[in-house]
Amino acid sequence: MINMLSVDVDLNIPITVIIGPTAIGKSALALSLAQQLHAHIISADSFQIFKYMDIGTAKVTKEHQLNIPHYLIDEKEPYETYSVAEFNSRCNHIIETLKKTNTPLIICGGNGFYLRSFLYQYTFPKLNATHRSNYKNISETDKQALWNRLVDIDPNRASVINKNDIFRIVQALDMYDASNIQASKHNVIQHNLRKDVQIFGLTTSKENLYRKIDSRVLEMFKKGLIEEVRQLMNNGLTSTHQSMAAIGYKETIEYLNGKMTKDELKYKIQQGTKIYSKKQLNWFKKFDNVKWLTID
Repeated sequence: MINMLSVDVDLNIPITVIIGPTAIGKSALALSLAQQLHAHIISADSFQIFKYMDIGTAKVTKEHQLNIPHYLIDEKEPYETYSVAEFNSRCNHIIETLKKTNTPLIICGGNGFYLRSFLYQYTFPKLNATHRSNYKNISETDKQALWNRLVDIDPNRASVINKNDIFRIVQALDMYDASNIQASKHNVIQHNLRKDVQIFGLTTSKENLYRKIDSRVLEMFKKGLIEEVRQLMNNGLTSTHQSMAAIGYKETIEYLNGKMTKDELKYKIQQGTKIYSKKQLNWFKKFDNVKWLTID
C-alpha cells in the first residue's frame, strides 16, 4: 500500500498526472488524492470512454463518479471511434474550463501514447476521416497488407499496437500519408514537458504486478465480464469495432464464438495484460520528471 502522506503533491501545480502499468492501483491513488485536494479526474484510458464497457476496462464505480467528477468516461457509444488527437482536444478543453474555478485536476491512466502526447503537447496533422470511417469494411487480406505496410514504414509504432487493431493501424498510416512523417516521430522535434503538471509513477516488482494482474482478471470474471461482452455482441458489436480491441473483450468474443475454453480465455487475458504492462512501462520510462512511488 501507499501511504497518502508520502505523496508529496505540490499544491501550486494545477495538474497531477498518475501513471503506471495496469492493475497497479492508479485509480485508488487518484480517488484518494482527489478527495484530499477536492480535485476532478480525467481518465487517460483509450477504452473507458466507451459506454457499457465497465468490467473489462476496470472503470471506477458509479458511486465514485458521483462523488468525484470524472471526465472521458462513458462519453461515447461503443460503435464510435476515439483517437489520441481527440483525447488531447478534450483534455485541453476540460483544463481551460476548470482553470476558471481554480479546480485541481488529476489525470490518471495507462495509455502511454495518449499521456505522452498530452504531456509533451504533440500536434497532429489532419487525418483522412473518410478513410478511417471505412476501416470496419477492410478484409482480412487487406488488413494484413496494411499491417505489413506499417511495419515497413514505422516499426516503432507497430511495436506498441496490436496487429489486429485496424483502427490504429489505419490512423498511423494516415498520419504518415498526411505529413510524410512516421506516427512514432510526430513531435519528436519535441516540445518540452508541460510546466503545469507534476507526474507520479507507480511501480512494483514484476512478481507483485503479475499477481495483481492475475487477481484483477479473475475478479472481472466474477463480476460478469463474459455477460458484459455477450450483451455488447447482442447489441451489434463485433471484433471489427475499435472498442472491442480492448484486452479482455476481443478474447471473450473469441470464446463466445467457440474458439477456446473458459480456462484458456482467462489465461489468454492474463498473459495479454502482462505483455501490455511491459509496453506501458517502456513508454513511461521515457517520461521526464516522474516521481516514482513503490507499491509493496
